[in-house]
Amino acid sequence: MKIKWFQILNFRSITDSGKCYMNEDITIFAGKNESGKSNILKALDAFDKESFDEDIDYPNNIQKNEPQIIVCYSILLNEIQQIYASHLNFELDYPFDHSPKEKFFELIVTKNKNGIKQVSGNWSDIIEPSRVGELKYWAKQFENKVKDLNNDSTLTQELINNLNRVVSNKNAILEINKILQSEIEKEPQYKNNSKIIELLSDYDNYKLFQKIPKQEEMIGLIKLPKMILFNSFTDLLPDKVEETIAVNSTIVKRFFNIVDIKIESIFSETSKQKRKQLVNKASAKITGDFTNFYKQNEVKLTIDIDGSELSFFLYDGDRDDPFKPEQRSQGFQWFLSFYITLMAEKLSDENIILIDEPGLYLHAKAQEDMLRVLEAISEKNQILFTTHSPYLIDTNRLDRVRLVIKENTETRVESKFHKIADKDTLTPIITAIGYDLSKGIAISTELNIVTEGISDYYYLMAMRNYLKIPSSKVTFIPAVGVDQVPNISSILVGWGVPILCLLDNDSQGKGVARKLKDKLGFEEGKEYIFVSDSKIAIEDLFSKEDFLQHILLENDSIDQNQNNSNLASHKGKVIISRSFFERIQSNDLILSEETIKNFVAIFNRMQILIPEHVSV
Repeated sequence: MKIKWFQILNFRSITDSGKCYMNEDITIFAGKNESGKSNILKALDAFDKESFDEDIDYPNNIQKNEPQIIVCYSILLNEIQQIYASHLNFELDYPFDHSPKEKFFELIVTKNKNGIKQVSGNWSDIIEPSRVGELKYWAKQFENKVKDLNNDSTLTQELINNLNRVVSNKNAILEINKILQSEIEKEPQYKNNSKIIELLSDYDNYKLFQKIPKQEEMIGLIKLPKMILFNSFTDLLPDKVEETIAVNSTIVKRFFNIVDIKIESIFSETSKQKRKQLVNKASAKITGDFTNFYKQNEVKLTIDIDGSELSFFLYDGDRDDPFKPEQRSQGFQWFLSFYITLMAEKLSDENIILIDEPGLYLHAKAQEDMLRVLEAISEKNQILFTTHSPYLIDTNRLDRVRLVIKENTETRVESKFHKIADKDTLTPIITAIGYDLSKGIAISTELNIVTEGISDYYYLMAMRNYLKIPSSKVTFIPAVGVDQVPNISSILVGWGVPILCLLDNDSQGKGVARKLKDKLGFEEGKEYIFVSDSKIAIEDLFSKEDFLQHILLENDSIDQNQNNSNLASHKGKVIISRSFFERIQSNDLILSEETIKNFVAIFNRMQILIPEHVSV
């Protein structure tokens, strides 16, 4: 179960965040300092703890409205089934066997200072049919089995008549059970009648399903994922620690949790040889795992035990002289604490991890190592973190970014960062996608393709993924509007890297092409190309059917005489392109031959090699 979206109302600087949609793996809240990024995570933490501090968490306004947090979870059918199983103690089969196992439903939970206020969402589409369906099933079972008793010669006619008399009543099952129980008291031999025994057993099942709670009664049965907020990673690994302190130290226990050794077992072991084997095993395991992520230099972590004292040492490369943890830089100690803490907490797949401004003490390369840790953890744990660092923003995954803006003392979250004019807020994005020399690592030495906007970026990334084109040698750099293409191009020319501008075949695109030719000496076909000779914009490379079905997600009330790019302008170009990018990664979409042919053609014109398996 993961967060699909949340909405924060009247919490600190946030009056109404609007619906903030999350990625399944990593979502990044980027923005300048004091924009209110931390308040987003603190609101979710308050939701998890069901605790709101009236002195801190209530908004700074005259109305003093109470905070309210709404979280929408994506829940699978089998997860709904597990909720029932925990209540009924057996698997609920009906009607799940008639439904696709991977279909997601929405479970919306609203909380305020008093805890859970409301549970809603379309997950009730499966709850009530399940509950009502089971009751109808057992009622039908009763009716059929009572009819079978008409032919049972061991029963008295009076009993058969009484059963038939009530079988069609509204409370037939209850009435039939009373009749059978009464008859057994009169005629004990009926206790051995297999059909009556079966009916009584069915009644027990029916009673069980009568207890299935309705949706409004399900609140106490739902086990929501736990949200864990990390404000900092100040619990640093000690140089040495005594047994009495070690067994109660959070960071030491987390260390041994990662290597799957109970710390008590080391101190309780009386054999020196076995003690040594345990600490050697722990040393080898932690070193192997840690060096998979920390790439600044080769580091070996070792543990030593002497009586009741446990010591930690660090070795650089093949050097024989060890360092104590406190002798290393603050940045390294922070990274080690971050790694140990996150890796220990990820052992529970249900946790949703919230991290506020990770990596403040780390330089650029180490921040990229930290991002690798987060990527590994996000395979099973959903991660939400705040940052103003460009080094924590993957230029291939701009879909993860949500911008946090503060206007007139109020914080809001914006997904459409093409609409943001605040340069300070956009700085982490701008820097990450290569407008700044400090982020030179984002620039390819083989080919950099500058697009007019973010939507072009998303479509090209989506189709590159769809066609399974290797991504290592090409970087797509989105401009924030066609007028910015020459500015970005001039920077890239100054850096001496290969560049190709992709322009729309409209008046603005042609105007920019003239600027590129006059000011930078660019030639068409070499440093810039148009989307197509016959198409206006990148949206027009999709067939009409594909664009309506897979991008606009609708066919009705659409003027199909308009071209795709005009239709997109009415729907929020960046939002629908990003949505398509996200869906194409998680769904098995099948695009038409026309669409594939058009995109293969443009990739060929951009000198991007198409895999052999792609046929047109």
